[in-house]
Amino acid sequence: MKELYIITNNSKAGQYGIGTYITQLLYCLQTCIKIQVTVIMLDSQKDELVEKHIEGVRYLLLPTIQIHALEKDYRRYARSVAYVLASYIAPNRELIFHFNYSYHIWLAEALKNRFPRCRTILTLHYLPWCFDLSGNIHRFRAILSQEEKERDILERQIYEEYLNDKRFYNEVDKVICLCGETQSFLYEIYNVPIEKIELIYNGLSDEQTALSNKDKKEIKAELGFTESEKIILFVGRVNQLKGIHWLIEAFKKTLSKYPEARLIIIGDGNISDYLGLCNGIWGKVIFTGKLRKDQLYRFYQIADIGVLPSCQEQCSYVGIEMLMHGIPLVGTDAMGISEMIEEGYKIPLKIGGEEISLCTDKLSDSILSALANKGFFGKRARHRFEKYYSLNTMRLKVTQLYNSE
Repeated sequence: MKELYIITNNSKAGQYGIGTYITQLLYCLQTCIKIQVTVIMLDSQKDELVEKHIEGVRYLLLPTIQIHALEKDYRRYARSVAYVLASYIAPNRELIFHFNYSYHIWLAEALKNRFPRCRTILTLHYLPWCFDLSGNIHRFRAILSQEEKERDILERQIYEEYLNDKRFYNEVDKVICLCGETQSFLYEIYNVPIEKIELIYNGLSDEQTALSNKDKKEIKAELGFTESEKIILFVGRVNQLKGIHWLIEAFKKTLSKYPEARLIIIGDGNISDYLGLCNGIWGKVIFTGKLRKDQLYRFYQIADIGVLPSCQEQCSYVGIEMLMHGIPLVGTDAMGISEMIEEGYKIPLKIGGEEISLCTDKLSDSILSALANKGFFGKRARHRFEKYYSLNTMRLKVTQLYNSE
């Protein structure tokens, strides 16, 4: 019997993409009787360790411990976690520890020291430097090639993170990449042997509901839209990294040819920062804030196209949800997005020094083209979901990985 320990954190990422990933991972393992699953939740906000069982999965919720942000403190905390977990792990079992955060390197090392025969797996949901550099690969490469004395404080921090990440990626037994570009990047930049890298796209259980035109018309009316209005949909955090400023500018140009178009922006974040950009078109743009899943799916059911104007992603669950609902996608050629989008609907990011820009004319043209060809590309979007991003595809690959020797 294998024992799988999925390690996560009670963090913002755990409530969004990584949380969704772990939920889908558990779905994949529901019928796998040869693997006993435990989810370890660090920083659970509990005062003491809590153990509970839900639908055959054991959950260990570890308390939050206030520590200083120094490497020695993280190492001490990791050793403590490994020590505590030892009493919950049955002897003579085949152990697999599956990590989901790059900063869990010290926990991975502590567990490997305590359980030398265990297998370790890391899913690479993000590359840490992308947040500081807005996904600017050229600047990241430049930082790596600089002499130490040439780096400023931020650049030194990024370089130190790179060295830690490189060590982590090379120490674990397998790294799961969520897109092909990241797979190549790990091999080229982090020197990870190609045989240690597994490409497994995120998958989702299929929750599409087939609707007639009459049904969609009724949903649009319930949500306050007329039948003739074209729905352009963005879903995600409202911030600079997601390219909201480019989308609003492109939408203004789209309105000159499609005055009945409406831009729906679903998600929380710095909404007030973008209201000023909507001056003159406030009646055409709707910020809903974050919605419940059932509310969100109602918008998917009436959307004409979806837009992913981000600077960086890995394997966007929003993109997968849109493909699942047969929504044509328009987006950038950023790492992790370009593999989800049809040729001709990928807008190249322009990278010059520290700046990243995008031609909003091209984005607007692609939005107009997608609106005009919605039926054809909607079917292709649905096919793309079924071929690459279904839960069955993910299930096959992850169970093969867990069961491999």
